[in-house]
Parts: sequence; structure tokens; C-alpha cells
Amino acid sequence: MQQLDNYLTSFERLVRTVPCVVAVTHRDEAANDELASFARYLVAKGTPMPVVEVDPRSRQDVAYLINLLLDVSCPEPAHV
Repeated sequence: MQQLDNYLTSFERLVRTVPCVVAVTHRDEAANDELASFARYLVAKGTPMPVVEVDPRSRQDVAYLINLLLDVSCPEPAHV
């Protein structure tokens, strides 16, 4: 959690003004509930955002991450 908190502190102004996504790598070294813990921590800090597992070596994972970032940056308008 310390590393996540360091990122939040370093990019505090950006995180509060621009839609963001947390991409977690090296999941083989992490606890099973880490993604949910990160998401709960972000909500508690007042900076809710998607938290996803990504393998940066995978084109599919990187494409998913880019699409997710675009989705949170430019959500489609609600249809009435």
C-alpha cells in the first residue's frame, strides 16, 4: 500500500483532476486480494478509480488498459 500511496502523493493534483486507472503488474508476487484492497484504499482516500491487473508484455492487456482509460476519460453520454 505504501507504493500506491507514494504514487497518489506524487501525482495528487493530476489524480484529482484527470480520470486515472491503476494498473497492477507482478501479481505473482502479490496477495490474492490486493486488487480489491487497492480499490478500497483509493475510495477511502477519496480518489476512486478502476484497479486492474495487467501484464505489460501482453498486447491484449495493454490494449485493454488503453481502452479502459479512454472509457473513464470520455464516457458515453447516457441514452434517454
